Amino acid sequence: MHMTSEGLSLLLEVVAVFVLAWWGFGVGDNAVVHVILGVGAPLAAMALWGAFAAPKAKIKAPLPVVLLVKLIVFGAAALAFYALDQVAVAVIYAAIAILSIVLAALDSDAAYSNGDA
Repeated sequence: MHMTSEGLSLLLEVVAVFVLAWWGFGVGDNAVVHVILGVGAPLAAMALWGAFAAPKAKIKAPLPVVLLVKLIVFGAAALAFYALDQVAVAVIYAAIAILSIVLAALDSDAAYSNGDA
């Protein structure tokens, strides 16, 4: 289950980076805003993910923090899809993201209860 959980999270993270860039480059009326958001939103998501949610995260955060970071990144991506008028994709992405977060919680709980973490 661990590989499935991590693989799904990785796929969702890559999609999140893509859609946040797509959203960022399309929002606003000004080229400067497009660049700032088109580059800044995905960089912020990657920095947050790398610091707290990645398998080799810089900060070994407790499970609730890791799950919260995943919720923030995946939620931002779902909202970006929605803002881009991709409502069906937003709903599907959000459902898969929730499944991924639940799998991560169950996987981590199993590891903690077994004393492996």
